[in-house]
Amino acid sequence: MPRGWGTLGYSPIRTGLAFLPMIAALVVAAQIGGRLLPVVGPRPLVPVGMLLAAGGMIWFTLLTLDSSYAGDILTGLVVSGLGLGLIVAPSIQTAISGVSGQDAGVASAAVNTVQQIGGSIGTALFSTLAASANDV
Repeated sequence: MPRGWGTLGYSPIRTGLAFLPMIAALVVAAQIGGRLLPVVGPRPLVPVGMLLAAGGMIWFTLLTLDSSYAGDILTGLVVSGLGLGLIVAPSIQTAISGVSGQDAGVASAAVNTVQQIGGSIGTALFSTLAASANDV
C-alpha cells in the first residue's frame, strides 16, 4: 500500500490495532474516575479530563507527514484516552444520579442517545466547515 497524504500506509486491521492504546487508556482512566467520583465529585474530574483530551488533540496538530506512530501518534492517543476516560464515567454517573432506580436504565439510554446525536451533529458541522474552508 503506497504511503500517501495523511496515512502511514496502515491496513484497516493495523489501524484498528493502532487505536487500542487509546481505548486501554480510556478504560483505565474510567476506572480511576469511577473510584475518585465519590471522593472528589465530578467538578475536578471532568475539567481535568477535558484538559487532557484537549492536550492530546493539540498534540495531534503537531503531526507532520514524517511523523511516526510510536514517537508521535501514540502519545496523543494515550493522553486523549486518559482525558476521555475521566470525562465519560463521571458525566454518565452524574447525569443519572438524581433519577430513581426504576428509571435509571431509561436515563442512561437517554444520555447515550444524546451523546451519539451530539457526536453526529458535531462531525457533520465540522466536516461542513472544513469543506467550505477549502472553497474560500
